[in-house]
Amino acid sequence: MVSKLKPVYYFYNKYLLSSLLLNFLLVSLQLPFSVSFSIKILFFGLLLFVFLFTKQKSKLTFYHNLAITTPTLFILSFIMDVVILFLTYLITGNVF
Repeated sequence: MVSKLKPVYYFYNKYLLSSLLLNFLLVSLQLPFSVSFSIKILFFGLLLFVFLFTKQKSKLTFYHNLAITTPTLFILSFIMDVVILFLTYLITGNVF
């Protein structure tokens, strides 16, 4: 499992900057964590839709060759994103 995290991070790294900007926007708007979490679900749902139903699907071949399925790739990326979101809220003191 640990050996799969490096390629997942490589995939997520492409979206890290946009995700961080979205995190800081959500924190600056002082939205509750549950609302931000829902927005992240929509963001990853849109990303999954783009990868499954457009020509972007061929870009997932690298991960399939490493025995990482599409759901595993997106779930692990989503978990990484939620951890970063939670840490952002925790650092700014907006969690509780």
